[in-house]
Amino acid sequence: MKVVVGIVAVAVVAAALALYIIMMLNSHDLVFCGDIRQNDGNTMSVTRVYSTDLNANQMLSEIVTAMNESETGNISAEELAELLATYQEVIYAPKMVFTLEQIDTHTYILTGNVYNGIDEDGEPITPDYVFRELTMTAGIANGRILAAQNLYDDDEQDEEEPTFKERPKVVDPVLVEGETAAAFAFKDCSGFRMVLTGVEGYQTAVSLGFTYNIAARNPMNFTHVSDVVLSVTIAAAYDENGNLTPQLTINRNIVTEE
Repeated sequence: MKVVVGIVAVAVVAAALALYIIMMLNSHDLVFCGDIRQNDGNTMSVTRVYSTDLNANQMLSEIVTAMNESETGNISAEELAELLATYQEVIYAPKMVFTLEQIDTHTYILTGNVYNGIDEDGEPITPDYVFRELTMTAGIANGRILAAQNLYDDDEQDEEEPTFKERPKVVDPVLVEGETAAAFAFKDCSGFRMVLTGVEGYQTAVSLGFTYNIAARNPMNFTHVSDVVLSVTIAAAYDENGNLTPQLTINRNIVTEE
């Protein structure tokens, strides 16, 4: 009996050791390199760059810093695609796109979409790494959030033959704090829309706080990054011709790695 117990114990230890080795071999350091901002009229975006190569990390950080300190802080989609393609170890570059439209003097519609990646044609892709537990909170200091809703990838449909899709995992956004804040869970959806109203004499600005984890799609890849935070502020601004040219400011970046 003792021999059998000993054999079982050895087998369990060997299995645990094998699992540990597999986890170590299939877990990589996913390093945050920096944020790349883009502006095009009333559309803004932030691309977050992650790498597993320390040399690529250093070079990309220098490029991102130099670009963000430039006069325009802007880069075209083609230039961005070429930049990311230069580094084979840039394995994750999620993108958040925002559009601000003005409806009347003090009313705006802010639309946002979150993608795990974008190709050179601007089409969403699904890379090896994806968001997990993505949430967003929005707050406006001088104004109100009149409405908030989720956006879905398949929102476009035939008007003559509308279809209704059951979404059991969806969590509807919630307006809180006297309509000065909203919370989004991003369950089974990829975007949001909010109707904002400002106050005369004050610049209309909304702050967005994202939190998320990063995980590999492959269940045998144990790379994981937890509790990532991105905070941005989008403020209504106008050029010399009175055209709406909203400004996006990145407030802080926090990355905690496991």
